[in-house]
Amino acid sequence: MTEFDDIFEGLSNEDLEEQIKIYRKSIRHLTFAKGQAKTLENYDFQLPPLDIIEDIVDYCLDNDRNDDALLFCEFWVKQSPDTLEAKLVQCSILNLLSRFTEVLNLSSQILEEHPKCVEALINKAIATERTGNPNLALEIVSYALEFEPDDTNIIYIYAFLNKMSEKFRSAIDYYNLFLNQNNDTDDLELIYNVKLDIANCYTELEEYDDAIKILEELTNMQPYKKNLWYSIAIIYNFQEKFQKAIQALEVTLAIDDTFTPAFIELARIYYALGNYKESINYYRKAQVIKPEDVEILTGLSEAYIASQEYEEAISILKNLRTKNKMSDYANIQIDICNEYLKNKKLSKTNKYNK
Repeated sequence: MTEFDDIFEGLSNEDLEEQIKIYRKSIRHLTFAKGQAKTLENYDFQLPPLDIIEDIVDYCLDNDRNDDALLFCEFWVKQSPDTLEAKLVQCSILNLLSRFTEVLNLSSQILEEHPKCVEALINKAIATERTGNPNLALEIVSYALEFEPDDTNIIYIYAFLNKMSEKFRSAIDYYNLFLNQNNDTDDLELIYNVKLDIANCYTELEEYDDAIKILEELTNMQPYKKNLWYSIAIIYNFQEKFQKAIQALEVTLAIDDTFTPAFIELARIYYALGNYKESINYYRKAQVIKPEDVEILTGLSEAYIASQEYEEAISILKNLRTKNKMSDYANIQIDICNEYLKNKKLSKTNKYNK
């Protein structure tokens, strides 16, 4: 049993929360009243004992209260400035709060004293990637791997950063290494996400058969994941395997019949196949869900023009003309439609005169 358990044993959740609230208020008051002796003398402080502060931080993190966790962790660092663990936890919390500049500063300070500290290197790498420099982040994690080559968390981060740096082949290799070292895990969500990342890497490499193989394997794990079936359809479309793409999109819509991207993709496929009637049908279904969507209106007008239904196209284009940055395109298309209608009318007149 920890000191934390000893102190709070028997307390209800409400009483525990009340005590943490008192600790939090005391820390804030101490911070704001620093240097004001009179204020400090008149305040009844109840500061958390140092031997339970780490447990309080963990408790806050477990309950997704990252701001509170940071408050207690900063108090921990101030009371024990030479404690490496406190600074490392502070780094991790700052990353969770997206305060990346502070992470970079603090991790650099730690690494000045502990240049081989893997946790500081990883925190610095995460913040470096989040601030837009994935290649440098990759170098930092590569350095960390020299000290902990079998650490699966570092291997996973290294794979992810390879993907973010568009080094897809290396990302695949390290994701597979991660899976091999975690083949006994029961965390199915983790396995799913890693394999999905591998499939995405194969897609970026245009190795579509390998991507499809993994994605179809994942449908056994998550058969009702609409985005999974939609991704399969997109890749089949890349391969111009239109019937398989259509089947995957139909499954997507069976799972969620309001998923607009699937309707749009079906409309595009049928347009590419020259089946303008079906293309219009699916654009219309998408329009019911998003009546003012520019992408849908544009595609629908083009399908109407391709099927020589110019009046309907003009009606859509007049709506599209009111959208931002679409007026020039719409006006040009309307002129084209009017020209077709004029020629069509002239052709009928000439035929009648004959």
